[in-house]
Amino acid sequence: MGHKMPARANRLGVWVKREKDLEARPAADYFSSWFSEFNEFPDTLKKDWQIRQAIIKKFGKKAGISKVKIKRKDKKVEVNLHSIRPANILGKDNQRIEELKTQLTALTGEDIKVNISEASGTDAQIIAEKIAHDLERRIVFRRAAKGAITKAMSSPNVLGIKVIISGRLGGAEIARTEWYLEGKVPLHTWWANVENGFAEAETTYGIIGVKVIVNQQLPNVNKTTNKGHNPKQAYTNQNQNQSNNSSAVAGT
Repeated sequence: MGHKMPARANRLGVWVKREKDLEARPAADYFSSWFSEFNEFPDTLKKDWQIRQAIIKKFGKKAGISKVKIKRKDKKVEVNLHSIRPANILGKDNQRIEELKTQLTALTGEDIKVNISEASGTDAQIIAEKIAHDLERRIVFRRAAKGAITKAMSSPNVLGIKVIISGRLGGAEIARTEWYLEGKVPLHTWWANVENGFAEAETTYGIIGVKVIVNQQLPNVNKTTNKGHNPKQAYTNQNQNQSNNSSAVAGT
């Protein structure tokens, strides 16, 4: 199960709830959130693909874009870009964003709103693209992978990371696969916050694929937590209140 599909795709549509959680949460979020009629579904899906391809073509694969989330509601389209370098995407006086909105509106014929948010450097897609960029610069694949793992594990939010590199590594004539693991990466645990990233490095020996799996701490979905709650102290306070009430009754 964990080897046949991405960990995030394996968790779509699944709601999980642990014993210490106050409410259930989705195991993974969709990158496209909308509803359409049956006969309109193919065209809508094609427009989502065109939007993502136009963004990649305009900013390139090295723009540091980790996610592109699309929301549709009342014939309005909201595109959320998560980038590690949002200033480069915005451009001077938001000029590049306005150009992107005009291009997407002409491409799809819909009212499009573009939002930019800063992505974390520990996102799996960002790490995969960083390793692929190092391989294209002819850095040894072991050094590129272990350097990315060390940098990711230095973050307190990362619990584990696994890097898989496949292709003609080091210029070898026979392609092979090597992987490096540090920490815990549970692919079969539903409530684990696991995400995948994939990138390709175009080298002189051919294309080398890079897959990154990152296990991060769970987001704080509970609005009210039991942090700092001491049951023993609460029981003591309850007994004191009962004794005070009894004394008050006896005094009257």
